[in-house]
Amino acid sequence: MLCGTSLQPDCTTLKAHWKEHFQRDFGIEGSTRLRCDDGWELSLGEALFLLKSTNFQDNHYGFHPDFYEDLRWVTQSIRFDPHCSVLARARKSERRITLCPAFLSLSLVERASTLVHEGHHLQPDTPPHVPCHSGPYQSAGAACDSRFSFSLDDGAYSADVYFLVWLKRSAHLAQRQLREVQAGIDAIFPARFNQIPASERKRLDRLLAR
Repeated sequence: MLCGTSLQPDCTTLKAHWKEHFQRDFGIEGSTRLRCDDGWELSLGEALFLLKSTNFQDNHYGFHPDFYEDLRWVTQSIRFDPHCSVLARARKSERRITLCPAFLSLSLVERASTLVHEGHHLQPDTPPHVPCHSGPYQSAGAACDSRFSFSLDDGAYSADVYFLVWLKRSAHLAQRQLREVQAGIDAIFPARFNQIPASERKRLDRLLAR
């Protein structure tokens, strides 16, 4: 579960985190300051703050994830490209995440999930996306993962679902944010997976029902 801090900080808090943590932790390129009224830095800073300030209680195995540290560990730099046409992209050889203009129009939850997704692509053993066997993304090229698992040991769409479920299980989210989280899960699962083992589907259903 999630404890404590508001998902959207005040301007002073966000600027302090940008200067003291985010620039150093992620090698943010092309900008040295954050404006709280506009700009890609604001969109990125809010998403990084969500990842950093969200503290999860241990589950019954004594484990809790740290999505901010996971992202920091694999990412050497983050940059903004005003000309790219996707949400974001990851270059594993350079450990770099590039954000695109469409990233700015996402909700806060979607932006944070996108960072988790792209960061997972930078992990050494993350399998690449593959063509979808069926469904709405069948003609979209490599737009699916081969299989689903509720873990960080499989594809980047599994990492999305993993992150969103941890958020959804928090009692501290406002109803609007809960709806955003559920919408994110519904957009990915099951459409982005070619194979969904029955055991993993049951596990996900059980977690979402709590």
